[in-house]
Amino acid sequence: MPTHRPEVKAAHWAISNRTRSGRLPKATTLKCFDCGERADGYDHYLGYAPEHHLDVQPVCASCHRQRTIRRGEWVATDKFREAHSRRMLGNKIAVGVRRTEEHKKIIGDLRRGKPGPMLGKKFSAEHRRKISESNKGRIFSAEHRAAISAAKRKKPT
Repeated sequence: MPTHRPEVKAAHWAISNRTRSGRLPKATTLKCFDCGERADGYDHYLGYAPEHHLDVQPVCASCHRQRTIRRGEWVATDKFREAHSRRMLGNKIAVGVRRTEEHKKIIGDLRRGKPGPMLGKKFSAEHRRKISESNKGRIFSAEHRAAISAAKRKKPT
C-alpha cells in the first residue's frame, strides 16, 4: 500500500516481516474477524503508533474498507477518483463492467464469423494421449450425461 505516512509504512513493514518469517500466519489462511469470510489482509484496528504495530485483526477487503471509512481514514474524493481513472486507462481487462444490451450486440457482431484459434490445427498424438488420460475415470452427473446425449442427437453424424 503506497503511503506518505512513515508510521503506516513502519506498521505494514512489521506485519510483513512477521508474516515472511512465519511468526504471524498469512491473512489469507484466516477468516475475517467481522464476517467470517476468507481474510485478505490485516487491519491495524488500534492505529499505527509503534506500540500498536502488531495489534492487528484479519479482515476481508470489504470489511477493511468499511472499517477505514468508519475511522475516517479513507474518503473517495474527486482527486482520488481522477487519479484512479488515470491508473486504469491502460487496463484492458474490464473486470466488473456492466455493458448495455446494445453494446453487447455490437461486440457480438464484431466477433461473429471469425475462425477459432484451433481452426486448421491438430493436436499432436502426445497431447491427445494426455487429454485422454486426464479424462479417464471422470464421473458425470445424470443431468450432464442427459445433456451430452441430447446434444449428440441434434448434431448430424
